[in-house]
Amino acid sequence: IFENYRNRMSSNEPMDGWEIYGHFGQSGLGRFDSEYIVPDQTLPLTNQLLYYFIGLTNFQANNETIIQPVIAWCGSSNCGFSYDYSGWQMASWNCCPQGLSNYGKGVQLKGGQAIQTYVISDPNKGNIQVYMSANNEVSSLNENGDYRSFNDAEITGEFYRYTTCNQFNSVPIEFKKMSIEDTNGKSVDIPPSKWTIINQNPLNCGGTIKVINNTYATITA
Repeated sequence: IFENYRNRMSSNEPMDGWEIYGHFGQSGLGRFDSEYIVPDQTLPLTNQLLYYFIGLTNFQANNETIIQPVIAWCGSSNCGFSYDYSGWQMASWNCCPQGLSNYGKGVQLKGGQAIQTYVISDPNKGNIQVYMSANNEVSSLNENGDYRSFNDAEITGEFYRYTTCNQFNSVPIEFKKMSIEDTNGKSVDIPPSKWTIINQNPLNCGGTIKVINNTYATITA
């Protein structure tokens, strides 16, 4: 999921894209883990599409891509990209290099569920992995021949097709047990003050991202 990333600071509402997020830049990032807690909230099925994820991005000229375990609220019967259901669901993404699988299996979710997630990059071996697991259901990607080097970590809310505040979740998605390593397996400790926070507060609905400590963050929209 990488649409409208470059122009996200200049569009008018409804903006569509990365609207509430934090990021941290460092070369040689190799792993990002988190346990997501799905908001225990049922939203109206009014065509909105809400994505939430951690991820690792490689910023290279004309070749910006991201590995990301994504949960989504799909406000229609089918939102594509492995999201084949209405409501909360999850799918692993590798967005979107040519010649590799871009989407893992879509899995339906319930509010309040815990999801174990990670992304891994080993540019020396040429391997990336994206993994999500909830209630013995797994969505994953394991791709060889991928030598990208990742240099930015993300905690993101990305939104499309919204017009009113009641289409957003007021109950936060939780990102618990966050941990980041470099490609040598060394822990990368990121205190809250080191995350760059961008909050477009779509429709002035009071959306927020809070990085509470080194291992815990939340997003509401």
